[in-house]
Amino acid sequence: MSSSSGNDNDAEDTIASLTKSISSDSSAVTSAQVVSAHLALIDASSNNSVVVKNPRALDDARQHDLLSQAQKQALPLGGVPVTIKLHIDVAGLISSDGVRQYTPASNSPVIDALVKAGAIILGKTNVPVTCADYQSYNSIFGTTKNPLDSDLSPGGSSGGSASAVAEKLTQCCIGTDIGGSVRVPASFCGVFSHKPSWGIISKQQSHPKAPKDMSTTGPIARNARDLATVFDVLASNDSPGREQFSGLRNAILPRSRISSLSGVSVAVWSDDESCPVSASVSSAIKKTVALLKSQGAKVKFTKPAFDSEHMLKVYRVAVAAAMASEASPESLSKFRLEADTNEEAKWMVASHREWLSNEQLRAEIKAAYAELFEEYDILLTPTFPCPAFPHDQSDADQPFWRQSERKLDVVREDGEKVALPYFRGCFWPSVANLPLLPATSFPVYLEDAKMPVGLQAVGRELGDRTTLDFVRLLENVGAESIARYKEI
Repeated sequence: MSSSSGNDNDAEDTIASLTKSISSDSSAVTSAQVVSAHLALIDASSNNSVVVKNPRALDDARQHDLLSQAQKQALPLGGVPVTIKLHIDVAGLISSDGVRQYTPASNSPVIDALVKAGAIILGKTNVPVTCADYQSYNSIFGTTKNPLDSDLSPGGSSGGSASAVAEKLTQCCIGTDIGGSVRVPASFCGVFSHKPSWGIISKQQSHPKAPKDMSTTGPIARNARDLATVFDVLASNDSPGREQFSGLRNAILPRSRISSLSGVSVAVWSDDESCPVSASVSSAIKKTVALLKSQGAKVKFTKPAFDSEHMLKVYRVAVAAAMASEASPESLSKFRLEADTNEEAKWMVASHREWLSNEQLRAEIKAAYAELFEEYDILLTPTFPCPAFPHDQSDADQPFWRQSERKLDVVREDGEKVALPYFRGCFWPSVANLPLLPATSFPVYLEDAKMPVGLQAVGRELGDRTTLDFVRLLENVGAESIARYKEI
């Protein structure tokens, strides 16, 4: 199947086209039919992506079909089937991080926003242990497979989400991202995702809680238009999905800075010794740059003015502090015992003074980004150093940002083979997480490569609409070269 034909108005397989069909009095399509078909696909799938089904889904769809045409047309997600990452609270459905599980009595705010917009919740998608790995395996729900190649990881931690979207079990899925958790799975499975500016879309569960540093909630979809549709549902100022506790509750998201690729200024950070990329990633960058130039974009290979290794260290310290904010007393006691001999354990129990010191370094890095975005509209980078890798459940209890025995096999453009420490996979995702910036990931297919490659468009603070528009425009002009879907 091919992606968008290049004309926004003729796009197929989009939320807009589906809601139009469901709400039309002249159409034979109903939400109940659409939902029933998707539930059947879930039952027939062998990839283990949707691990909890919503027993109310079909009834909810039938209730939607009873609405008047005007009521249906007023709902941006009217009758559309969506799935939800396993650890996001949906009333009456199991929530789990792959270790602990419970059944919440009420919805998280993002679920309320989706339901208010007319979405039908099909079920919940698998995650890795503690939602902290670039694959999706846990002992409770098992292993999720990549629908493009079952021997390969679908990514993580929203791996079940991306797998379900790629296999067309759902129209879109809501995931979360603190270190690439919506972007890496989208990259591995050949679909699109958006990590929003931090503090815009709610990270709350069914009970009020301060949002975790760097962690965001965002959509995964099969096209860029759907990303924008779902983003608007969750991030609009009157949405229950808007974050309440970040200080950005009433922030007005700017309009997109671009209306075409002609004249758009793009900084390209294509490779880095702190996280070298595979030959296929380099090829994807070259292909995308060539497409941008053919459309009149202004492209320069450059990066923000800071040391890359320094940035990675600052990010890892910051993510340790974020994770420590939710750690159990028993875990923190263990880290204190290890702190004298293990630097990562020391980060988990750092003093407030040490945390403030790292935040000062982070502020300097954010200033370098701000300087870059004075000149450029978009920063284009890899999403991950390599395409999807084989399942590897060794050290699966070690979070992605910590040292482990695992390696990423990277073969560079010049043929050099690099056994990259697994934790360094978080380098490219952290390019957007550390400075709290929006990033939209999109797939690139290469003629001589087995699997798609993900690239990401990073934007200035609150520049979500610009990165979403940039990727939509890329998809429109390069339907085959940028987003050519494989039949699965």
